[in-house]
Amino acid sequence: MVTYAEILDSAVKIGLGAAISGIATYYLAKLNDKQVFSKTKRDLLERISLAVEKSAGMIAREMMIVQGLDGVPEDKRKQDLQKADDRFIKAGDEHNIAEGLAALFGSPDLTRTLRSYGDLALELRNVVRAKPLDHESQDLVIAQINSARDEINSAIKSAYEKTAT
Repeated sequence: MVTYAEILDSAVKIGLGAAISGIATYYLAKLNDKQVFSKTKRDLLERISLAVEKSAGMIAREMMIVQGLDGVPEDKRKQDLQKADDRFIKAGDEHNIAEGLAALFGSPDLTRTLRSYGDLALELRNVVRAKPLDHESQDLVIAQINSARDEINSAIKSAYEKTAT
């Protein structure tokens, strides 16, 4: 015959095992969620970086084209400048994607740095539209853009390091 002590003993063992199992499951799930969240943030940083590089590459290509327009007939130069302007707009669209992703990421420093870069790219577009053959003005803005890209890369690296911990 089963005694109350044996029933109580079995109940305590089962209850204790269930409690230990529940606590372990909770902590493992919490750890897994943290890892998934970190991976999601790293993926977001990668998308930001790719959008910035795509935008920067487009701007660099267009600047090479614009700077090569010396001596080109006026009608051809106007067409090429219009195409360059259209591509600057596309580069701006890519940059806006990066800025939006940075805001979603939640890094005010990265967002601010990207906004500064975008302002410089817009300034370059305006310089090209106003004085397409003024290489000195273009070179000055390009130098500022390259400096801003270095700041962006540092901000992305810093944000990445924070997600890795």
